[in-house]
Amino acid sequence: RDLPQDQRWQAQLWHWLCREVTEGGSHFAGRGEIHEAFLQRLREAAPGSLDLPPRLIFFGAVSLPAQSLEALAALGRHLQVLMAIPNPSAYHWSDVAGADEDLRRQRRRRVLGTSEAGFGPRLLAAWGRQGRDFMRLLDRFDESVEMGPLWGLQRVDFFTEDTGTTLLRQLQTRIRDLVDSREPGRTLAENDDSLVLHSSYGPLRELQVLQDELLLRLGRGRGLRPRDIVVMVPDIASYAPLVQAVFGVYGKNDPRYIPFHIVDLTPQERSNLIRALVWLLGLPQGRVTQSEIRDLLDCSALQRRFGLAPEDLPQIHAWLEQGGWRWGLSAAHRADLGFAACGAPTSGAFALQSLLLGYTNGSDSHFDGIEACAEVGSLDAALLGKLWVLWERLESWRQRLKEATTPEHWVERARQLLADFFVASDTADREALEQLESALEDWLLQTEKAAWDGPLPLEIFREAWLDGLESAGDGAFLGGGVTFCTLMPMRSIPFRMVCLLGMNDEDYPRPDPRRDFDLMTLPDMARPGDRSRREDDRYLMLEALLSARDGLYLSWTGRDPRNQENRAPSALILQLQREIVGIWGEDALRTRLHLDPLQPFSPRYLEPDGPESFAREWFPVSTVEDRSVAVLSPPAARLELALLDLKGALSDALASFYALRLGVESPWRDRMAADDEAFRLDGLGQWQILQQLWERAASPAELREGLAAEARRGHLPLAAAGILQQQRLLTLMESLLGSWQAVAEALGPEHEVLEDEFLGDGFRLQARLPKDRSWNANPLGIHLRRHTSKLWHGGKARADRLLLWWLELTVLQTKRREGAVLGLFLGQDGWLCAPAPVAADESLAELLAWLGEALREPHPLSLDWALALLADADRGDGAGSRRHILGDGRGAAGAWRENWLLQRHFPNPEAVLEWRSSAGLSALDLARRIYEPYRRWLAAVQPLADGLELSGPQLLQRAVDSVSSLREAAQ
Repeated sequence: RDLPQDQRWQAQLWHWLCREVTEGGSHFAGRGEIHEAFLQRLREAAPGSLDLPPRLIFFGAVSLPAQSLEALAALGRHLQVLMAIPNPSAYHWSDVAGADEDLRRQRRRRVLGTSEAGFGPRLLAAWGRQGRDFMRLLDRFDESVEMGPLWGLQRVDFFTEDTGTTLLRQLQTRIRDLVDSREPGRTLAENDDSLVLHSSYGPLRELQVLQDELLLRLGRGRGLRPRDIVVMVPDIASYAPLVQAVFGVYGKNDPRYIPFHIVDLTPQERSNLIRALVWLLGLPQGRVTQSEIRDLLDCSALQRRFGLAPEDLPQIHAWLEQGGWRWGLSAAHRADLGFAACGAPTSGAFALQSLLLGYTNGSDSHFDGIEACAEVGSLDAALLGKLWVLWERLESWRQRLKEATTPEHWVERARQLLADFFVASDTADREALEQLESALEDWLLQTEKAAWDGPLPLEIFREAWLDGLESAGDGAFLGGGVTFCTLMPMRSIPFRMVCLLGMNDEDYPRPDPRRDFDLMTLPDMARPGDRSRREDDRYLMLEALLSARDGLYLSWTGRDPRNQENRAPSALILQLQREIVGIWGEDALRTRLHLDPLQPFSPRYLEPDGPESFAREWFPVSTVEDRSVAVLSPPAARLELALLDLKGALSDALASFYALRLGVESPWRDRMAADDEAFRLDGLGQWQILQQLWERAASPAELREGLAAEARRGHLPLAAAGILQQQRLLTLMESLLGSWQAVAEALGPEHEVLEDEFLGDGFRLQARLPKDRSWNANPLGIHLRRHTSKLWHGGKARADRLLLWWLELTVLQTKRREGAVLGLFLGQDGWLCAPAPVAADESLAELLAWLGEALREPHPLSLDWALALLADADRGDGAGSRRHILGDGRGAAGAWRENWLLQRHFPNPEAVLEWRSSAGLSALDLARRIYEPYRRWLAAVQPLADGLELSGPQLLQRAVDSVSSLREAAQ
């Protein structure tokens, strides 16, 4: 076909490249020329004149390009070519598939009448395009058409006459016999489970449910063996760790043990030693980020070489973070990558020198532009030394690997590299080292045969060495147990049971990674036999359906395990479901489609008609009745709590119950390694720096020194961006510090500290805070507090940032015999003032009583939800509360979807809204009882306009006047 106008550059580029290569007398032949020369040679040679075997048997192919069939047809003049081709139907079915191309049909085996054209099984039409194109190409190149009359040969078809009664067998026979999808099927038995579909909560649950299904079927006594089962997924690498975790948990003496093996894993996917080696071979071009160093340290063979233990890794991770390692080994490494301007800050050398400086000189020191990091204790020096040795070795090998050398020297380097970084820790590591050594020897032998002794760059050696690794080290495809593998051609050989997992809409058919200039993606440019990932996957699905002898098991992630959102299965699964419904009705699909529970300990497993589970370890958990109203007795020993703990309970009662009463902290994942230097400070980073400056700096000079120290730690952007950031922060902090000191000086120094304790049901709440101070003989007591963030937003005070100060004001007011306490708060956006809460004694007593209840039973209340409930009560609706729990429907997730504890206690967001305590109180009842005093106090908080520009006495006087006017208005 003619190329489109905008794609003709490809042919021109190809001709230009051919001319460039052949200039100077060099010989070059592209694949097209080699193919034509091969065909010409076979055409010109007389039959029997070539030294060829008498017979060529081609077995099992389901697709070949036209050029390969041309070569086979040409070979057919000189030897016997036998092709054994799987065919889904015993009849000519190209019309069923809806062909667009008008290929010439050389022969039809069993032609249907014209009235049947365009009819047939819908699954064959939807999934069989690749097979249809291949069968047509075979018709075109079938030698028996031209040579059959001479040889008396005929095409031989082998199809069973089995009809079967199960749903799976009927689907297979309907495709074989081209039965139209509109014709009803035979009645199905009630216990027919030949085809089942499972909608699960993620890959882990898919495998757990599959394990239960396999144990159930293997125990029925029908002769099914583990070796009769194949489990195929779109990408086995993503499932392999989960397969090991689920099927490898039982020992061989456990009756639930199922032998299994995983195939199709690359050497890198099988061995963390080889993964680490691949990374090491990329040192000269790699960025060497903190996360990459963490991954490298996970290699057990490397740990053994450097004398590290797995329990050392959390400490090393903390050092890497605190020392400021972002990327790069050193300034020289960055210069080699073209980033000389970045220098050494936030590199590995920078981080380790900071740690060593902190160990030797202490935290309050710096040297040569590096601030000491005092994170290394005296007993940790040996561990830090091991980390330093690793860094030195990485830097040394980075320089050695970038130098080209001869093959013999490359082999010596590779062996030394392995010796410097790895010591085998188990059998898998020893096998990996043996494979690497064997690949080295093979490559060196190949270079000797090629008589090449010149220098080679790292890229050539690395590719040759790694490509030489044997990929079959994980055992044969049929290994005696359940086979887990990737969906690919020739894997759907007849198994008694075929299981397909991961049949998700976004994963199968698998995305086709073609480039936008690929001509086969253009309309009318693809030819029969051209490869297409999506068409391949459709035909693989058809093969899986036809090859399953007794059972077909299909599974996908139908619900998001975090937020219960529905996820669509593959379009092929939907087509199969429609086919079942069209032939046998809705009931046939309903009885075969299983919605799996979220957890393996779900109470559904204990219901009479519920799913079956062999994971008996979970049964005691599942038998606990009515966990939602369980109330604990008060702790035997009083809990020692502080005001911060009370603030945490008010902010998130459920998290505080787990942390304070059960000792279970939030399972927050480790903070992700920071792999990039800061180009600008985010909100958290700026808050951390300002908080440290608040705590340590008492003068502008100390502010400047503190910011310089942050720069030496690598916490600020580099170069000009960092200077501008320092100037902005310095200007802000000088303004805040000046105003703060003016007010503090007007009040005089803090002399007394209030220490008091309050007894509750099973706890002792200790309060330790500065006493309020008097000013200018005013009866009001002043409570001074400051924050590094903004305190005012959207015309009202920030409820989350004033909560602790409200508690402090409440405590101070309860201890004051006469007069009131005035809160005076400084934030980035200026000063706020507020009187102490009214009826502080009653509020504090109510808070202590509620805290005792919240420590004995889990409450779902949080500050944000409680305020939303109270606002809804004022308006007379529940929109705000529902929006907080359920989300706004426009992308903002609700509290239930973001809080793992709420999901643990409540099956859905609506259950949170309907919650009641053991005493029968609703969330709104508790919000009115506990949070309403705080909400009223927030309404009384007032900003002091231009407060940063006032002197200390002026600011205090304005605050006193503001509070006095509020009290008069209230009266």
